[in-house]
Order: sequence, then C-alpha cells, then structure tokens
Amino acid sequence: MSEKKEFSYEIGDNQYTQQALVWGQVKQLKNLLAGTKFEGDLDVMSIIDALEDKMPKAIAIVLRQPDTKLKEKNIDDLAEVFEEDLELETMVNVVEDFFLCNRMGLLLQKISKVFGSLTGSIDLTSLTEQLQVSPEEISPGAKRSSGDSHQKSADLSQKSVKKK
Repeated sequence: MSEKKEFSYEIGDNQYTQQALVWGQVKQLKNLLAGTKFEGDLDVMSIIDALEDKMPKAIAIVLRQPDTKLKEKNIDDLAEVFEEDLELETMVNVVEDFFLCNRMGLLLQKISKVFGSLTGSIDLTSLTEQLQVSPEEISPGAKRSSGDSHQKSADLSQKSVKKK
C-alpha cells in the first residue's frame, strides 16, 4: 500500500489540507467540470486556464477544512473566500499537489469508463507520461482493461442479413 499524502495550505487566516479524493469530491468535481475541455499538453497553467472561473470552486471542493466534514462544507462560500484570498502561487501548489495526491492518469482512465465523456479531449497517454506513472504502480494481480488493446470487431453483416 502506498504512503498517504497530505498537503497543508494557509489561505487568508485559515488552514486547509488536501488528501486523496473521496467519492463525494469526485462527484462534485464531475458536476463542476462537465463540459470543460482540456486540450493540448496538460500542465498546471493549462489546467488553471481551462478552468478559469471554476478554479476557486474546484479548489473549494478539493481542499479540506479542519473539524469540518466534507458534506457540511459550503463550497460556494469557500469559493468566494478563495476569489479574495487565494494567491496564485498557492493555487499553483494546490494543483501540483492534487496530482501527487491522486494518480490521475490511472484515475482518469477508470473514471472515463464510469462517466463517459467527462474526460473529453484529454490525451490520457500524454497525461500518464507527464505524471510519470510507472508500471510498478499497477498491482501484479491487476487485469488489463479492454481499452489497453485493439480488439477485432465481429463482422455480423452477413450473419444478420438473410436472403430470400
């Protein structure tokens, strides 16, 4: 099992932490990012650029507040605070740390199977290479998905058409 990563940030006068996403955060991010296109090479600044006005809300979803359950967190209020108090350097750190907390190359492949077009035009191959996901991160007992290899499709055209 891998080591649990946690990062801390001071924004305004408050402390926040970031850890691996939980299911509630994934659902919130999915809804927030619906329709957002990530094109070209993904790096911190291209992600910030693609999210534009959604960035404070995305960070509000990702960050945790001490002594506050995630479902009790007011995302809209936090986003307003981040609009005022979140410095660019801290924003860049949050985005960089997001990829350290979450193995996004593998997660996006799995999420795309569940949520379909969520990943849009993201090139998962280049993202995986950029994030340096190593083969060692795949457990020995893991099975490869059908997306890993091209499968021949059956030609049913002759079987399904009967001549009279």
